[in-house]
Amino acid sequence: MLSRTVRVLLAVGVFGLALAGCAPQAAQRVDAARSAVEAARAAGAPARSAELFQLAEQNLKESESLLARGDGLSVLTSDWRAASAMVAAKAALTTSKLQGEVDRVSAEARAANQQALLATAGAATAAEAARVADGRAQQAGAQAQQVQTRVEQVEKQTAELKSQVASIPPPVTFIRYVVKRGDTLPKIAARPEIYGDARQWTRIYEANTEVVGRDRKLRTGLVLLIVKP
Repeated sequence: MLSRTVRVLLAVGVFGLALAGCAPQAAQRVDAARSAVEAARAAGAPARSAELFQLAEQNLKESESLLARGDGLSVLTSDWRAASAMVAAKAALTTSKLQGEVDRVSAEARAANQQALLATAGAATAAEAARVADGRAQQAGAQAQQVQTRVEQVEKQTAELKSQVASIPPPVTFIRYVVKRGDTLPKIAARPEIYGDARQWTRIYEANTEVVGRDRKLRTGLVLLIVKP
């Protein structure tokens, strides 16, 4: 039977050999963790996933510090810290990529929304311009209709005036005739320079009723007004 001291020494020796075999593995894990942290940094994790990235950095620093100590317990703890750093770094990397995609989609959505707003504004401006143009066209049409109505009214009034002018009898002119001895109304009417028709004596009488009198007798020297034509 081995003594208790021997058993303890053997156990310590075995544990030491196990720790010696863990050191290279811990160093590799630290390197892998460092690479994972740098990949997360390059992907923008410090800004997009700050909490996870800080946790990864903290675990990496502690694992590097523990690995540098070299004792068995520190090496084991370093390996565990490096593994934790890798997990946090990968999570930060994934979150950063997802956030980057979200940011890209959001930016595209904002750009599309801006374009939609611009298109809507352009459509509203075009609609307003069309409304103004339509209003001006309607106004011009109404003015043209008013002008046309006025023209028709003027043409109608002109036609009426022409009709009235056409219905106006020609102006009446008079000539003076001095009665000579032996003149009678039929004789005067029969004169070529008067009417050339004795039957037109009534016209002379009607124009000179007041001066001729009812008896229709003419006095020499009496002035008669002869209607011409």
